[in-house]
Amino acid sequence: MKLLIAALLTAASLSICAAPSVIAGDKPVSPTKPIVKNPLAEADRQLKAAEAKWKKKRPEHYSYTLQRSCFCAPDYRKPIEIRVFRGKVQQASLLPEGTPLPTERKAEALPVEGLFRMIREAIVNKSASVTVKYNATYGYPTSISIDRDRMMADEEVYLSASNFKIASGLKPKQQK
Repeated sequence: MKLLIAALLTAASLSICAAPSVIAGDKPVSPTKPIVKNPLAEADRQLKAAEAKWKKKRPEHYSYTLQRSCFCAPDYRKPIEIRVFRGKVQQASLLPEGTPLPTERKAEALPVEGLFRMIREAIVNKSASVTVKYNATYGYPTSISIDRDRMMADEEVYLSASNFKIASGLKPKQQK
């Protein structure tokens, strides 16, 4: 009998120790992740701060690599090297080959302002999730994750921007 009581007391102690932390009102507390009441409002705040930084420091000429992750054909997942001259895409090449981006895909070659536009549209259209990381120095997006509808499969957008370089001597490509 004493063994049974000891076992019950031990089990009760362990279950109390394993219970979640509580505060007044019995609401669980998560010490590692802050609660964000309106994630889209936070995404909008971060976007505005990044755009302000970009407008302040934006180089006239730059290049970067944009890569999409998706459930799509392998060619659509290849990185695109994008060269921007005076705010307009001057050249877009598929990597690693360096071949020009096909004409029917030119809309995928976005200047940084185009990435900002995509993020803003996702926020305005109340996407289910908008998660973006921005470069600390210039403010351009380095990682974009947009889930337009949680109930729909394979419509998510995942983009990463890397290899950002200021190109002071970038010249327009020569027309033949």
